[in-house]
Amino acid sequence: PGRRLLRQWVCRPLTSAAAIRARQVALSTLRGSGVEATGMARKLLRDAPDTERAISRVVGSSSGKGRDAAHVVLYEDSAKAKLNDFLSALEGIRAARDAAAAIAACEATCEKSPLLKALCVPGCDEARREDVFTAIGGASMPDLTALTAMEAAFDWGAAKASGRIEPARGVDADLDAAEDALASADANLASWLDTARATLGGHKTDVVFVSANKDTHLVELPDRLAGEVPSHW
Repeated sequence: PGRRLLRQWVCRPLTSAAAIRARQVALSTLRGSGVEATGMARKLLRDAPDTERAISRVVGSSSGKGRDAAHVVLYEDSAKAKLNDFLSALEGIRAARDAAAAIAACEATCEKSPLLKALCVPGCDEARREDVFTAIGGASMPDLTALTAMEAAFDWGAAKASGRIEPARGVDADLDAAEDALASADANLASWLDTARATLGGHKTDVVFVSANKDTHLVELPDRLAGEVPSHW
């Protein structure tokens, strides 16, 4: 991403002296009082994925055109690939948020450079200054509270490994209620199976639930217990 940004700067250089000075102040501040925060930010961004490309892939795959259209059959695991792109975008945004927070935590740095304050502090008034606005191309730190909610919503690492999102408990009340109902049904079935084993006189491994095609929870037992099957079954 740094190479692409440098190319943009070379091809479309700043022509505002005030904006250039704002950038120079920001750089000198990062190399001065903000050197420690800069080191933390660089480490976070170095380990982060290419967020710009990840977001582009997410947007491209959601357009439903070409190879990503709904009627196209892909033989690779396209759903998992799309999820990994989505997670890469989230991880990149999180790294940018944490890097900005590291710089914003250094108050002396933000006081010396309105440009850095605009980039690192959400809702900053300095972002509307003409020199700062021009220097950063109108960019500013957005409100990323939704990202915090997304972090608590599911395990990102588990989702990347399994290829599916499993919402955490407490995120969706309807989902929690459905899982509770399923757990209750499973407990009732297990209790019924214990009663059935006692009725048939079979061991735990003799009387079990099995599935056949679309039929689930069929009772399987050995031939020697067939005569013990109740007539109402």
